[in-house]
Amino acid sequence: MFAAPLHPLFVHFPIALLTVGTLVYLYIRLKPAQDQAWHRISLFLIATGWLTGLLALTTGAINFSSVPDSHPAHPTGVAHATLAFVTEVFYLIGLRLALKPRDQRFAWLFLTLGLLALIATGYFGGELVYHWKLGIAG
Repeated sequence: MFAAPLHPLFVHFPIALLTVGTLVYLYIRLKPAQDQAWHRISLFLIATGWLTGLLALTTGAINFSSVPDSHPAHPTGVAHATLAFVTEVFYLIGLRLALKPRDQRFAWLFLTLGLLALIATGYFGGELVYHWKLGIAG
């Protein structure tokens, strides 16, 4: 096992990719362009964010497994992990809908829900680090 937790190394990628990908997708839905390049770029960002989210989710679960159930931060960690999983599910559904032309009218809803879940996940992750001092050396 590695001495340092890996979750902090990977978590920034899905946050950035999913946020930017969703905002670009929502923008082009409001202001459709003839060129489909931005649509493809947004889907690439979301797909890459979803894949890196799996990596962050996995490394987070590994790191969190060392926190005892009796630790006062445990409920916050469970909320963080649950919201991370919900985020991945919303984005998977949203991406699947965005890839099919006839289903695109519903994709924005799941991508928006995914972004809101991502924000909530980040809040609880921040609580684990800044309030409970988990993952901080020393």
